[in-house]
Amino acid sequence: FLRAVRTGRIAARALVKNAGRTLGLIECDVLDADGKLVAHAVSTCMILRAAPAEGR
Repeated sequence: FLRAVRTGRIAARALVKNAGRTLGLIECDVLDADGKLVAHAVSTCMILRAAPAEGR
């Protein structure tokens, strides 16, 4: 977190920076009502593939 937001609306913008076969990299910015950056997050996520459904 970069700064506190006590009142007003906030907005989040997320972007998938890279999506490979097993890993994904995501960045997210949170902005206050004035458009000032209040938080920034970066996440690396494991991508799990579901097995195909049987009997369909």
